[in-house]
Amino acid sequence: MLLTVLRAGAVLGLFDAAHPERTLSEVAEALRLPRSTVHALLKTLCAAGLLRRTPSRRYALGTRLHALSAELLATEPALASVRAAVEDLAGTWGGAARLVAVDPAWGPVEVLRAEGADSDRRVGVAPHRCRAVADAVAAGEGTQGCWLDVEVTQPGWCCVAAAVRGTSGALVVDLTLPTPRFYAHASAVRASVLSACGYRAARVVPLVPCAASARPRQLAR
Repeated sequence: MLLTVLRAGAVLGLFDAAHPERTLSEVAEALRLPRSTVHALLKTLCAAGLLRRTPSRRYALGTRLHALSAELLATEPALASVRAAVEDLAGTWGGAARLVAVDPAWGPVEVLRAEGADSDRRVGVAPHRCRAVADAVAAGEGTQGCWLDVEVTQPGWCCVAAAVRGTSGALVVDLTLPTPRFYAHASAVRASVLSACGYRAARVVPLVPCAASARPRQLAR
């Protein structure tokens, strides 16, 4: 196993919605590596198109990642089939819908995002911060249920997540929408998320709230 490749992966993992840009010093501090080593890593990743320099001379994810993401969506049948369903979720319910891939080494990774007209910057949290996604990942495929995060990750927002059928829990769909809208249409929201995951709504169990939810209760069928 090549340590340099692992370090390059660790560098890329530092960039997310909360930290779209990083300085050399920030990367060196986060990885606890010498500045000279980090500089060489950043320079190489920029040359490969995986990172880029911003006008402020900071580092951000590179445009080459867009091409790699497109290739992944085009070559993975499960991703292609769920893509339209994720876009429909956001179009129907607003907020933000995501397809999350669960990597054994790196954890949940956002693969695809679709946003409704009322989406908000506060719903742009990293996948591992959403309790519903974490619970769906832990439960895996076969539970045929949705997991619920009510205002735990973000006040005023509810997240509903479920594992995609046929992927052994490696793919998760989640929908984040305003809490009042969720409670006004809970059954329909549940059915929509499970349909996007390939389940028949008539066979699913009630929503399962995460342990720390502000309103920890199961919803009726």
